[in-house]
Amino acid sequence: MVRKIHPAEKLPPEDVDELLEFDPLDTAEKITGESCHTDKGTVGLGMLFAMKHNQHKSEVLEARGDTVFSMPLDKYLDIVKDLGFVQVMDVPFQTEHDGKMITEHLLAYWRKGLLLMFDTYGGDHINGGHLYFNWAPTNQKEHVPSSGGCTKDAKGDKVIYGDFDCREALVHHIKFLEARGQILDPWVKQPHLWPIHYGDGRELDAKFGGNSSKRFDEYDKIRQARLAMLPDHVRKAILAKEGEDEE
Repeated sequence: MVRKIHPAEKLPPEDVDELLEFDPLDTAEKITGESCHTDKGTVGLGMLFAMKHNQHKSEVLEARGDTVFSMPLDKYLDIVKDLGFVQVMDVPFQTEHDGKMITEHLLAYWRKGLLLMFDTYGGDHINGGHLYFNWAPTNQKEHVPSSGGCTKDAKGDKVIYGDFDCREALVHHIKFLEARGQILDPWVKQPHLWPIHYGDGRELDAKFGGNSSKRFDEYDKIRQARLAMLPDHVRKAILAKEGEDEE
């Protein structure tokens, strides 16, 4: 179990990492010795751990001035702007929410070497999104708790490319990258960028249903068109080979 942390306590980054990586179902399985796939008691214990842990995690992150799940959009954007990000794209879209049509937004923000993209939900919260990066670690054995892969730069040095879920611990993740290496601008390798909002998904579901091939082609067209909307200086910075290139 992750130890109980007072929200005002000053924590080393490693303790915050542990807080973020805690797995309630895995912990429940270790306690009961049963699988959550076959034992309802283990599932219930895991859900209890998850509820208590998520509440505690949010309290700690908020006390540190960081982002949390279900944070109001205005408070989230205050943190984003304090971090030095500048808005570089806004794609408004109409969708139904609670029985009425509202305007949502797919937003992109840029800060030298970091691309933040997310869509809104209900007009005043975040639906989902990512913080994309290329990063050269000081320690070549460094591990980053993110999605992505590894490649090498022209000098043969290790470069990690990928993304974090942008909704939670945005400040912590950026400080992690800054403290343990160099955020690269321009990028060496482009992660798979996803400038897609949930309205796109609804539209393509209605249009193509389960036809995955046509859906994939349409998603790719939308993706390319959205990336072309970014300012020249951003597109030049992220212009790099795409796809996996593991060491």
